[in-house]
Amino acid sequence: MKEDEIIGRMDDESWYVLSQLTNSVQLKKLLESKKEKKNGGKAMCKAIDDMIKDAKAEGNVEGRIKGKAEDIFALLEELGVIPEDIKERIMEQKDMSVLKDWLKMAAKADNMEMFVSGM
Repeated sequence: MKEDEIIGRMDDESWYVLSQLTNSVQLKKLLESKKEKKNGGKAMCKAIDDMIKDAKAEGNVEGRIKGKAEDIFALLEELGVIPEDIKERIMEQKDMSVLKDWLKMAAKADNMEMFVSGM
């Protein structure tokens, strides 16, 4: 039977009591090793949780950018056909403040040329 299998059969308190009663250096080392593995697992879980939070935040920003671009398209479609190069330029823009400015311009524009010249 492997060391990890043996360690896993008893709870932490039982290991602690046994190590104290026997005053076994080897048991104390095993207990410390088990404790380190647990703490490492918690650190790994936290790291994974942090990565998930970062990914969600990044996805949220990307979603907001895409939504802003779609809002611009909705307004521009009222002015006529949106040229492909303008569509591409809007979709490639990742700066939210620029997209907000373009959204305001699209709302105020009387025609497509007016919007394009303001970009």
